[in-house]
Amino acid sequence: FQPLARCGYRDYAVVREVFALKRPGE
Repeated sequence: FQPLARCGYRDYAVVREVFALKRPGE
């Protein structure tokens, strides 16, 4: 899904970083 694409790549990058912290296995 890409609902964050509308918010901008900047916010998307932040979300990806958060997911990385929540899911270090991935």
